[in-house]
Amino acid sequence: MADNRLPSRRRQRAQLACNPCRARKVGCDGRRPVCTSCSMKALGDRCAYQEKSSGSSVATLPEVNNRLRRLEDKFRVDPQVIWNAPDTHFASDTASPVVARRTVTHHPYLAEEEMIHGPSSNISFFKQVLQLKDNKEHTEPPGELLPSPEERGMPDLIGFTVNQPHNLAQNMDPVSLPDRQLSDALLQCFSHCIHPIFPILHWPSLTTMYDRLWQPALSVDCYYNRGRDDLVFHAILNMVLALGCQYIEHIPATQRSQFADSFYRRSQQLISVETLDFSSLQIVQLLLLRGLYLHYTNYADRCWNIIGVALRVAQGLGLHLEEAVAPKNQLNREMRRRVWHNCVALDRLSATTFGRSVLLRKPYDVPLPEPIDDEYLSKSHEGCQPENTPSRLTFFRHTIKLFDVLDEILTKLYSHEHNGPAEDVSTIAPYLNDLPRLCSKLDFVSESLPTHLRTPGNAMASEDGSGGCFNLQARVFKSRILYVRLLLLRPSLLIEARRQVVNQNRIDDSATLAPLYRPYLRELNILCLSTVHNVLEEMHQQLSSSQNTSAWHALFFTFGAASTLLAASLCPDLNVNLDLDCAKTSWERAMRIFEFYEPRVESARKGSEVLTKFRQRFSAFSMQSRSSSS
Repeated sequence: MADNRLPSRRRQRAQLACNPCRARKVGCDGRRPVCTSCSMKALGDRCAYQEKSSGSSVATLPEVNNRLRRLEDKFRVDPQVIWNAPDTHFASDTASPVVARRTVTHHPYLAEEEMIHGPSSNISFFKQVLQLKDNKEHTEPPGELLPSPEERGMPDLIGFTVNQPHNLAQNMDPVSLPDRQLSDALLQCFSHCIHPIFPILHWPSLTTMYDRLWQPALSVDCYYNRGRDDLVFHAILNMVLALGCQYIEHIPATQRSQFADSFYRRSQQLISVETLDFSSLQIVQLLLLRGLYLHYTNYADRCWNIIGVALRVAQGLGLHLEEAVAPKNQLNREMRRRVWHNCVALDRLSATTFGRSVLLRKPYDVPLPEPIDDEYLSKSHEGCQPENTPSRLTFFRHTIKLFDVLDEILTKLYSHEHNGPAEDVSTIAPYLNDLPRLCSKLDFVSESLPTHLRTPGNAMASEDGSGGCFNLQARVFKSRILYVRLLLLRPSLLIEARRQVVNQNRIDDSATLAPLYRPYLRELNILCLSTVHNVLEEMHQQLSSSQNTSAWHALFFTFGAASTLLAASLCPDLNVNLDLDCAKTSWERAMRIFEFYEPRVESARKGSEVLTKFRQRFSAFSMQSRSSSS
C-alpha cells in the first residue's frame, strides 16, 4: 500500500506549479482550481496544471468536480436573454490573434458578446482595469444599473447593450423618395459631413443621376422595369440619405435614427447581400456605405461583417491589383483607387473599434488616389487640380498614412499572447522598445500635414465653400491622431496599474518589471495622461462647432479617454485626483460630452452612468492605495 501512495505524492510534487507560473518562473502555491499568483494577476482562465496521461488519480476527482461546477455555473444562461445578459466575458481565444482573456465579473450595460471586443477596444481596456480592481475588492456592482432580463438589446460601437430601433421601413416602397426639399437637405448633409472624410463616391456622377429622378420621364414607376444598375443606384442613394440623417437639423434628434434606419432597410430590400450574385465597383461602394452607416449605429456585428464582404468583392474585382486590371480612363482609375483605400481605411477603423485583427494583413501596392477633386476628374483626358487650390483628397491621403501607423501599432502592441503587453519582462521590453519609434512616426504624420489641415478653425476662406470642409477635416484628423496616440500609450498605464495591484498584495514584482524600466514607464504614463487631457479638451471644444466628428466617434473617443483617466487614478505615482486640478476639469468635460449627446445616442446615458458609478469605487480603491504606500 505504501508503494501505491508514493507515486501519487511524486506526481503532486511534479505538477505543483501551474503552467503560467512555470513559464514565468515564479513561485506557485499549487492551489486549485486557481493558484493565488494567477488569481492576483487576473490569469484565472489560464491557470492550469499539466496532468500525466498514464491513468488518473483519486486525488484529482475533486478538482474535476470543481471545474465542472464552475463551467456549469458559467454557462447557465437563459437563451432568450443571451443578447442582453449582464455577464461580461472577454472574447474567445479562437477569435483572432488579438483577443482579450475572459472574466466572470459582472458589470452594468457591458455587452456579453464574446466575439466583439478585443484588447485594442475601449470596452476591453475598461474591463481589464475593472478586473484589476475587482480582484482586490471581490465585490459586485450594484444591481440598479443592470439591464432588465426582458429587454432585448444589441451591442453598439462603444460596447453597451442597446434596444433595437423601431422599424419604419416595413411595407415601404424601396425606390420611393421623400419630398424634394428633404431629399436635397439629406444629400447636402452627406456632401458636407461624410463625403469629405470618406470619398467613396464620385459626387458629380451621383448628383447627375439624382437630378434625373425628378424628371417626369423617369418617374418612380419606370424603375420597376429597369435594370440592376438602377437598383444599385437606388440602394446607394438610400444609404446616402441614411447617412445624411445623422447630421440633419430638420429632423428632431430623437427621430433621426428611426428615419436613417428606414432608408437603410430600403437599401437592403433593393440589394441584399444574401442574394448578391454579381459584382461591380458600385456594389463595393454600396457595401462600404452600409458599413460606414452601421459603424454609426447599434448594429456592431453587421458593421464588422459587411466590411468583410466589401473587401471580398473588391478583391474579386481586382481593386488590389492595379497593374493586372487596366483602368478605362482617369475617372475609373481614381475611383478604383479611392474605393480600395476606403476598404483599407474602414478595415483598420473597425478592427480598432472592435479590437480585432485587420483582414488585410498583406500590403498591396495600390497607389494613393491623386489629390484631384471630383469635378476635375475626366473620362476623356487627364484632368488636374488647379494651382494654389488645395484638394479635398489631401485629407484622405494623410488618413491612409495615419492608418498605416495604426496598423503597425495594432500588430506590434496587441499581438503578445491575448492581452497586449503581458506581465513578464520578455513581452514588456519589446513594447517599451517600440514606443519611441512609433511615437516618432505619429509625429511625422502630424508634421507632414499641409497648413489648411493642421489647425482647426484657421482654414482659408474660398468661393467654393471648401473652408468649412477643411475645418471639418482638420478637426477629424486631430481627433484621430490624438486617439491613436492614446491607443499607443495606454497599455503602459495598464502595466503600472497591474504592478500597483501586485504590490498591494505583497507579491514580489521583480519578475514582472525590471527596475530599469520603471522611470521610463512613469514618463510614458505622464505622456499618456497628457494625451487623455488633450483628447477630452478637443472633444469638448467640438461641441460648440458646426464642423466636428460624428456623435458616435465623439463618444467613442471620450469613453476611451475617460476610462484611461480612471485607470490613471489607480497609480499613486501619477497623483491623479478627479476632484482637483486638470483631472477634475477633464472628468467634467467627459460628463458634459455624454450629456450633450444623450438625445442622439442611447449609449451616451449608459456610458456616463457606468463611468460615474465606477469612479466612486475607484476613488475608494485609490485612497486605500495612497494610505498603504505612505
